[in-house]
Amino acid sequence: MELSLEIQNASIDEMSSALVMLKDAALWLEKNNINQWKRWLAPDEKTLAWVRQGFDNNEFFFARLDGKLAGMFRLTWDKDRLWDDREAAAGYLHAFTTDRKLKDNNIGSAMLEWMEEYCRQNNRHLLRLDCHSWSKPLRSYYEKHGFKFITDKDSPYGLVSLYELAI
Repeated sequence: MELSLEIQNASIDEMSSALVMLKDAALWLEKNNINQWKRWLAPDEKTLAWVRQGFDNNEFFFARLDGKLAGMFRLTWDKDRLWDDREAAAGYLHAFTTDRKLKDNNIGSAMLEWMEEYCRQNNRHLLRLDCHSWSKPLRSYYEKHGFKFITDKDSPYGLVSLYELAI
């Protein structure tokens, strides 16, 4: 069955929905004893400013299934500090999450396919992301979707693995 998922830029008046979705993801992670995304449980001013900046720059996208918010992500063209002098013609993926109640609908996979095409249309030859190095299931998920491991780097959130997808 073809997934009918609509993905579009989120508007600034939807920022609270993004924060709720990020908090829900953090609560799910916490409930499953995964020490990740704790900053979304009670975002500080710096974190909220990062979100506001993303909305101001039209970098947040919502995925809707039958009109219901099913997933979201932030996609930037600005080079991420973790990537040093590597080629910058890339899209950088952040805050990628889906509604856990809809996990059997392959929403994450459909969103990644959409991002790949969106990057292609915007002359970006790579889609990049980072994730915690210790998160084997998440790393496997990205590898299953064609992302190539590049290196591990220290970050403010601990050791992260850098991945990229050639487009």
